[in-house]
Amino acid sequence: DATLFKIYGGYDHTDFSNYEGAERRLFDLNENNFYLNTTFRKRTSGGWNWFAGAAFSFFEQKIGNVSLSTDHWMEQQQELHAKAKVFKRISPAFRLDMGVESFIRRYENRYQYQMKEAEGIDSHHEINPTISAGFLSATYYPVEQLKAELSVRTEYTSLNEKVNFSPRLAVNYYLGDVVLSATAGRYTQLPVSRLLAQENKDVSTKLNFIIRNMIVWHWWKRER
Repeated sequence: DATLFKIYGGYDHTDFSNYEGAERRLFDLNENNFYLNTTFRKRTSGGWNWFAGAAFSFFEQKIGNVSLSTDHWMEQQQELHAKAKVFKRISPAFRLDMGVESFIRRYENRYQYQMKEAEGIDSHHEINPTISAGFLSATYYPVEQLKAELSVRTEYTSLNEKVNFSPRLAVNYYLGDVVLSATAGRYTQLPVSRLLAQENKDVSTKLNFIIRNMIVWHWWKRER
């Protein structure tokens, strides 16, 4: 048996200011980025490999005097990603993987501008999407040069309360130093958070247009 536990994190801060334009407007930028990741791996005597992990990221940006004096922009985004997976090489030619994962996200932005002797602007958008998924894949090596992977992913998105079913097939053939690769399948992805937050009421349409059925092939040369 073998067990491995790992944890690491990172943080960076940006602070920048500069006088701009004929009016000498002080552009003031402030950013914070934080990331934390932890993983756990265990291999049992029966040959099963267990994996569990969680990652948290946080981003915040504040800008003073963005394009006019006294206006202000704030953007904040955070995500928690949790994943559990188990896999085993059933035989020299066959490997099985399965698992679940979830993305819990929060996004917010706000633009404010206070005009003299008039009502100011206060535009605020916020969205809290959650994505939960389960996946299963089988990898087959009929010969040393050929690798075929058949997988399926079922994904639930809270924004439009829909379940997406995505089957996929990938084949790689190793011809000396050249790798020929072909992929066919269904893929889904959320649009950028800023777009989703602006028009929350039209989320269903926006999620539909990023569902893609793809067939792709390419090749590359391996470096030894």
